[in-house]
Amino acid sequence: MNLLLIPPDVRPPTLDLPSQLARMAGAEVRVPPPGALPQLNEPGDTDLLRAWLLEETSHADVLVVCLSAA
Repeated sequence: MNLLLIPPDVRPPTLDLPSQLARMAGAEVRVPPPGALPQLNEPGDTDLLRAWLLEETSHADVLVVCLSAA
């Protein structure tokens, strides 16, 4: 199974740990490039995220999008 994961940011609990768990379950996980996701006090690049998503969706079986309300 090919899974796309869009976490709310790049913290390990929201990016690394869910990716590792999905891989342990047998999924191939792809996440956006680092510059597309929000950092500690820096917003993400929505144009880069959009381009990545449009490119990757044709190869994915599942899309997981995690949102965070600020």
